[in-house]
Formats: sequence, structure tokens, C-alpha cells
Amino acid sequence: MLMYRNFVLSLFAVAVAATLTTALQAQTSTVSLDLFYTDNNAANGGSWQLIASGSDFGVAGVATTLSGGPTNGTFTAPQPAFKTTYDSGTKPWNTDTDSDPSTFNALFGQIPVAAPGPQDLLYNAGAGYNDTLNDIVDPSGSNMDNAVVLAYGTFPAGSAPTIDEIGVNIFTAQGTATDPPAAGTILAATVTTQTRNNTSTEAGDANLDGNTTASGDGSILLGNLGQPGPFKWQQGDLNGDKAVTASGDGSLLLGALGPDAAAPGTAHMHLDFSSNTLELNVQGVARVSILSNDSSGVIAPSAAATVNDGNFTFFGATIDNPNPGDLTWFSLSNSFGTFPGTGSESWDLSSILDPSVTNANALSKLRLEYQLVGGQTQLGDITVFPAIPEPTSIALALVSCLFVGASRRRMVA
Repeated sequence: MLMYRNFVLSLFAVAVAATLTTALQAQTSTVSLDLFYTDNNAANGGSWQLIASGSDFGVAGVATTLSGGPTNGTFTAPQPAFKTTYDSGTKPWNTDTDSDPSTFNALFGQIPVAAPGPQDLLYNAGAGYNDTLNDIVDPSGSNMDNAVVLAYGTFPAGSAPTIDEIGVNIFTAQGTATDPPAAGTILAATVTTQTRNNTSTEAGDANLDGNTTASGDGSILLGNLGQPGPFKWQQGDLNGDKAVTASGDGSLLLGALGPDAAAPGTAHMHLDFSSNTLELNVQGVARVSILSNDSSGVIAPSAAATVNDGNFTFFGATIDNPNPGDLTWFSLSNSFGTFPGTGSESWDLSSILDPSVTNANALSKLRLEYQLVGGQTQLGDITVFPAIPEPTSIALALVSCLFVGASRRRMVA
């Protein structure tokens, strides 16, 4: 066993050296470093994953050095085939090999056992991996279908991990259940590296299908909510802390989902305090009003100053109906009251609401009323972002989204 252990590990050194030369090997490998930024914003930190594919009979081992702040690496290569420790268990897979605290060194290897075995080698490593990141989100690099996922971790804001050095060994022959591959058949490969990210998809798109939905991404998050982990982006860790929580990842997902379009004959108001946006979604509504729930002033003085001053449009032919001097209500209606509005309109939130209305108190201070043509006044829905509910409330909101099929982004119920 020791002979094969030393044999394979010596090839890791050969593989790393091979990346520094121009000599081409018959065996090839592609290694991808995938970055998942929190809220899909490259200015934020997030999580990373390292995946590899290989020619012939697949990846036998990988040695790599990552720079740019990657931390908290978690070993995910298939076990027991890929080993987490070496040198009789004295060195972990992420042993520091270059004495540089700013880099992350990792070794992923399958170790043949001297006959008569038994062997636990995994040929064609990575079969079954579906590379949706390439298929839909970032097609800039090679498709990594059937690659083996080696590890994942986190990185801080202001940095982006990169692959500094990489070496890959490939199985060019298979052994049996008892015998290892013949000596000389585990060879160094010519390696191509790539770095991809999630910035072109919607925030909260955990399954990387190009859309953020409660039924897809919400189900993933709920399935891992509160579980011990560690987790990665595709398992619902949207903020890169390797955990799946209601207050962290649940809030991000709800913020990405947003409200559904209003049902026929209804009105919905969304208040996004992070972007200073007040949005109304209506279906067949002739008039909609924002009112104070507690008789306090909730309307900005400038909005209530002048009736029909042209500052607010509501589906074209529109009048705004404040009561000058009364900051407890504000109304928008079609100018004739006979052509109901359908769709979405938005304004600067601060141009309508008083500064005393915040994301913490908006749901208690405000109510939304709407009227259909010739119909009675009814109560509409209000949603707020950023939300400040307890984690349990966030989880309940996610469950609720699963039943209504929310699919829009940037807003939170």
C-alpha cells in the first residue's frame, strides 16, 4: 500500500510541474473555479467551488493553490475514493504547502491499494454533475457536465479567488475490484483553467436556471433551512456563510422573489426602502389610496400640497387627489374614473411618503385601499423590503410563496 501511496503522490508533484511547461500531454483536464457572489454583486464576498473534469477514465488526483482570499474550505470530493488525509493520516487535504497564509492549498487524491485490494477507486469521477452554471448563467467557459466537485468555501468582499497553480492526474486504465491500475497508467494531464461567476443571473437563483422562483430556489432553501450543513450556493447558502438560515438566506431569497403581479380586480403596493421605490401593481383598478392607520402624518408634505399638479402619473390620463394640509391620505385615480389601470407604476418613495414611515413601521402605519369602476372600496396588500420579521416569520413567508408561485425579483413579501 505504501508503494502506491508514494507512487500517486509523487505524480502530484509531476502534475504541478507540468503546468509550468509548454509540453503537451495526451491526457487533458479542465478545472473550473466558480464564484457565487452574495446578492449576485461582484462587490460583495460570497462562496466558491472547485470542480474538475478529465479525459480517459477520469480524475485520479488534483493539487492546487488558490489565492485571492478563499477561506473555510470544505472537502466534497467523493469519499472514500478521494482521501481527506495523507501520510498515514498526518496531513489533511488542505495542508499548507507554500508557507503563504494568503493562499489556499489543497490536495485531492485517489490512492490505489496494493493487490489483492480491495480497491475503492472511482473511475470517470464526476459522472452525473449537471453544469447549469455553464448551460444558462455563464457560458463563457467550458461546459463542466460530469465534472467532479472537489471543494467549496467562502471569500470576503473586495477579493476574488483565482487559481495560481494546478496539477491533475488522469486514470488512463482501470483496475479491478482487487487490483490497482497498472503502474504507469496514472498520468499528468495538460490542464485548462477557467473562472466563472453568477453575476448575470437573478439574485437568489440557487439552482442556476436563470430565474428566481419559490418552487425551485425556495424549495432548495427550505429543504436545508436550519440543518447543520455546511452548505454551498446550490444548496441555499445565498450569503456565503456556509449555513442556510431564515434571517440570512431566507431574507435574501424573499427580497429576490418579490410580489406576484396583482390578481384581477386587486391592488398591491411594494415599498423598497433600499432603492427608494414605491411600486403599485394593479389589475382593473380605477382608484388607489394610501392612508394612515393611526391618524398620524404619513404623506410627504410636497405630495399633499397641490391637487393634480402633474408630479404623479397613473396610467396616462391621471389626477392625484391629496387633501392639501392633510398628511393622512393620498389618492391616485384615472381622470375619468372609467378606464381602469392594469399593470405596474412606480415613483420615488420619498416623494410620496413622509420620512417617519420606515421599513420597520410601514406595515403598521399604512393601509392601501382601491376601488374598481363602480365598485366598493377594498383593502389591498402591502409588502416591504428590507423586511425585519423574526426568522420564523421569514420561513412562513417562504412556505407561503411556494403556494402562490412567486417568481419576480427584488422585492420581499
